[in-house]
Order: sequence, then C-alpha cells, then structure tokens
Amino acid sequence: SHRLQTLDLEENRLNFVSTELVRTLPNLKTLLLANNDLRSSLPPEFGHWESLQVVTLTGNPLKALRQSLLSKGWAAVAQHLRNFGDVEVAAAADSAVERPPAETSQAAPKAHVAHVENLQEGVR
Repeated sequence: SHRLQTLDLEENRLNFVSTELVRTLPNLKTLLLANNDLRSSLPPEFGHWESLQVVTLTGNPLKALRQSLLSKGWAAVAQHLRNFGDVEVAAAADSAVERPPAETSQAAPKAHVAHVENLQEGVR
C-alpha cells in the first residue's frame, strides 16, 4: 500500500476522511474525493502530506472550504490547511483542560483505525 499513487474514493457517501491516510499512504499523489458527503474541512494534516498533488473535492457540501479556494487547486487548499491547522492546534492546547476523560477520547481513534484498515482491505 505504500506504493499506491492514486486512491479513488469518489461517490462513496463519505462524511469524513481519516488522518490515518497520511501515515498509511505516504506516497499517494492523487486522492479522488468528489461527490461524497464531506461537510467540514479536510484534516489539517493533509496540508503537510508532501506527496499529495491532486485532490478532487467537487460535489461535497464543504462548509469550511470556499469554492473560490477550491478553484485555485490543491496547492492553495494545502496551504490553507497548514495555516488553519496551526491555529486549530493552538486552540486545542488552550482548551486542553476541557477535554473529555481519557476513556472517552480513546474510543474514537480506534474507530478511525478500523475504518482505515477496512479501506486498505478494499484497496489490495
């Protein structure tokens, strides 16, 4: 899977994309995400995914990424995610006291990992 260069996830009703993809597919060049149900922004980590050159996002009800930004291409979106991510990380550090107990916060990542493992099975 480390040699996979294109991942086509178009038209799959996805409502989120896991940050695990960055670690799992470090050499990916093209990520096709058009026509899904992505509503929030992509994970900030995607802005630091150096191999990624093309990401299709049309046909998603994205609220955090404006069409004018998307039309500038992936390099502009990646820059936005890097900038936004830095702000988000700082905000998370400020609100660290308000985080849920460890038991609650550990449950979610396992679900994301399971989703990526299932995804990998489908890619092979």
